[in-house]
Amino acid sequence: SEVTPMWRTEATVPSDVVPPKVTECTPFLLSFEWDPPADNGEPITHYTFQWTQRPQFDPSSTTTIECIKGETHTLGELRPGVSYFYRVAAWNLVGMGRFSKHSTAAFNENGKAVTKAHIPNKCLPPMMTAVGPTFVSIQWQSTIDNGAPILEYVVRYADNRDMTDALESPKVMGTRRSRTVVDLAAGVTYFFQVCARNEVGRGEWSNPSKGVTTLKPQPPDNPQPPYMAEKTAYTLKIAWTAPNGNGSPIEGFNLKFSHDPQMKEYRLEENLPPNDATFDIDGLLPGHTYYAQVNARNEVGDTEYSATSEPMTTDPAPPDDVAKIECTEV
Repeated sequence: SEVTPMWRTEATVPSDVVPPKVTECTPFLLSFEWDPPADNGEPITHYTFQWTQRPQFDPSSTTTIECIKGETHTLGELRPGVSYFYRVAAWNLVGMGRFSKHSTAAFNENGKAVTKAHIPNKCLPPMMTAVGPTFVSIQWQSTIDNGAPILEYVVRYADNRDMTDALESPKVMGTRRSRTVVDLAAGVTYFFQVCARNEVGRGEWSNPSKGVTTLKPQPPDNPQPPYMAEKTAYTLKIAWTAPNGNGSPIEGFNLKFSHDPQMKEYRLEENLPPNDATFDIDGLLPGHTYYAQVNARNEVGDTEYSATSEPMTTDPAPPDDVAKIECTEV
């Protein structure tokens, strides 16, 4: 019988690899797995893996890993919340097949993956911008959000560099990067730290700032003008807001009271107590207008008198009783 000849086609490069699947995703790591493609007549010897942060895979920004044995690969030391594009190609003795497909589509589809977000990076120490007897203003630089927008910054302060018993200032919402910390003690050195928070959590506290010493006590801030709190036809209750004591408690107030808006002539009430920023004045005339000024003092000194108040007018009153009725003609 005749022998039937056997024909064998030439081997060629492997077929395209189906886009790898992401098997593990953390803020800093991506692991991949793929199925071997058809070898097209010669066994697959190894794979080439490429990754980049740009979907174009241009040579200047693409990292290539050669000679991968097996169908898995892990990328480490990645950045949180960042999109990475990847592709893989198979080799046999004939050569390299085409890379797997990739696109800019959603997560883990056609060669794109996004690492998980992480807490923000550590901030740099804050810097002082202004200081007074009882306040310190600070500002700081922005930090990397690591894939989730920064929701707020948190400031804390202490009178020691070790930040023992540190107190937190009210949170700074959004991306504003400044804070005035108030109600501090005069003549004390303070240290400040800041951290950022996103939806993942708080970042690490910054290193402590340089020490900032609040100023020694000063006279109080000048008060705002007094105002009318209550009134009748014959009385006025005058009130005012106690100013900042600037490192020394308010010890008392003096009040000027007059019917003259220029305050050239006035009645003076001295040494009013510091714990009640009001004063009742009686014996006034109905329907008349009055004006007032106030100053404050602490152990360091007195303030200037405030600007003059707005007009304060007592209520009208009924007419006085008729004292006598006389008949002048019959």
